[in-house]
Amino acid sequence: MKKEELKKRFKARKIDLKNSYAFRNLPKRISFIIHLAAVSSLKKSKRGLLKKCNINGTKNLAEFATQQGVKKIIFASSMSIYGQVKAKTVDENTKIIRPDIYGRSKLLGETFLKTPIFLVLPFVFQAF
Repeated sequence: MKKEELKKRFKARKIDLKNSYAFRNLPKRISFIIHLAAVSSLKKSKRGLLKKCNINGTKNLAEFATQQGVKKIIFASSMSIYGQVKAKTVDENTKIIRPDIYGRSKLLGETFLKTPIFLVLPFVFQAF
């Protein structure tokens, strides 16, 4: 699908997930949400921001989606949630072993999406 066609069929909105009031300006009828937002810094100075964005922001989004009756959220997770995995292949059944603070924040954010109406995809993006 060409970029022009996508713009006609879909409306992208950028909002501050940390601010639950930001959701008030969104349309009332939403078919689905694609949630790709995250803070990935591991610096100690950014830990509060990790919690606000990756955990509380995802919670705000999940609550909004539930209130509005949104049927699906497509959420890009991270391989970081699995922590110190030595296996070459990782899937949803892989044991979680001491994830770093970013991985923990993404994992905790996922807990708000673990209901039947949401779809959590463990995307792993890799540069070649």
